[in-house]
Amino acid sequence: MSRNVYRSRSALYQFSAAGLLSTAPEPMPAEQAISRVRDYITGRQLDTTGYPLAQLTADRLRFGWMVHVPAPENTPAHRAVFYLADDGEFVQSSSAIDHGQFVAAFEQRLPRPPRAGGLTQRTAFADSSP
Repeated sequence: MSRNVYRSRSALYQFSAAGLLSTAPEPMPAEQAISRVRDYITGRQLDTTGYPLAQLTADRLRFGWMVHVPAPENTPAHRAVFYLADDGEFVQSSSAIDHGQFVAAFEQRLPRPPRAGGLTQRTAFADSSP
């Protein structure tokens, strides 16, 4: 190992031990969140009838994004809603699930405070029908 690599690792360890390193991921851009949802839907060949992917919208949350196609006014149908944490955590839900309760449950499932990183892939815990 070169002397510079050793010094870099040593310095990184010292910063980490002192609590000076941030483990929080950078906020994911809205375009990336929308792209991930679009890729998820098209990759699984999900039926998008009445759910035009060109209208996907990303709403910022404290820990990431809620991505969905807004329902037309006076439409009682349940719609697919996707939640993406800034570190890549991805969960599919439905508009039939109370948004506030779902967000609280999603945040609680994070092994660290929101935006702290190090998450593993999760499975959906709500209605996953689009």
